Amino acid sequence: MSAIISNEIETRIALVRDRVEIACKKVDRNPKEITIIGVSKRVEPERIAIAVQCGINNIAENYIQEALTKIDSPTLQHLPVTWHMIGHLQSNKVRACLNKFALIHSVDSMHIAEVISSESIKQNRVTDVLLEVKLDATATKAGIDPSLALEAASKMMELKGIRLRGLMGIAPNCPHPEDARSSFKCIHDLSLRMPNEALEVLSMGMSGDFEVAIQEGATHIRIGTAIFGERQ
Repeated sequence: MSAIISNEIETRIALVRDRVEIACKKVDRNPKEITIIGVSKRVEPERIAIAVQCGINNIAENYIQEALTKIDSPTLQHLPVTWHMIGHLQSNKVRACLNKFALIHSVDSMHIAEVISSESIKQNRVTDVLLEVKLDATATKAGIDPSLALEAASKMMELKGIRLRGLMGIAPNCPHPEDARSSFKCIHDLSLRMPNEALEVLSMGMSGDFEVAIQEGATHIRIGTAIFGERQ
């Protein structure tokens, strides 16, 4: 990997950290509360390795097959990477992913929660998950309707083999970051009504709107373009 690309990624990461710090200052939060997750969809292992070497140890993937290829690649398998699954997870892919990801953000139905629970029990493990809340009314978007989220969370907490850590959401594609605020506030308000105080993770905010997400309580932000540049 060329020095130019390494420098570009290092510079982008420094800018993201600056943006995080500024956003935190506006609402009197500690930047150390924010976990920056590098989203590496269609990013080759060599560029991911540069980000990890710059301190971005949390890396997220959208597709299980692409993720497994990277996780097992010689370039990355010995680096201190914590892997996250943020894409829609099909039930027939659950078995392959359970021992690869520290956190599954995208549990978007009770069915997939039950499949993860069942497979986790078979593997004698507990899988950390987030409940994905649907913030975009578009029919193709995944997630549980906000009006059903509290009931779903209560049911998920009763399942063995999984541990519900919090909520995840993807704001609608807005022309201005401020337009996403109501979506992030929706998730934060839901988190305050959850039946378990241990639900401490709010995964929300991406490259274009993460400052607003931080101001509304995000603990984990998912950053792709702002770290790796435009996808090829």
